[in-house]
Amino acid sequence: MIITRKNGKVTVKTDDGRTVSVKDTQVYPQNPPKYDKIEDMVIMTHLNEASVLHNLSEQYAAWMIYEEQVNAHLTRFRKVQHELQEAEERADIPESQVNKLRTKSRDTGGKKADSEE
Repeated sequence: MIITRKNGKVTVKTDDGRTVSVKDTQVYPQNPPKYDKIEDMVIMTHLNEASVLHNLSEQYAAWMIYEEQVNAHLTRFRKVQHELQEAEERADIPESQVNKLRTKSRDTGGKKADSEE
């Protein structure tokens, strides 16, 4: 909260109750609480470095940043798992064909041996 502003200096009261004097170029307007932890920061009323850092720290404290990363990793894992299942299914087709040919070859080979005797 701004207490006084004069000669390019601003005196502000911090959230923890301290009073600090800084240059007016170091003070930025604060966004309303409805923008806390918002994912799309472009819609903030006041978009500046301080607001972005505050929002990111709020997201971090609420584990929201990790949630997004976990969801991305889970999506990739499910995709790879699905591709692996498809590859296994494709591999089963030629394997069953080879087994049929082996069985057929044994049956044919056995009949030839019987007819030669």
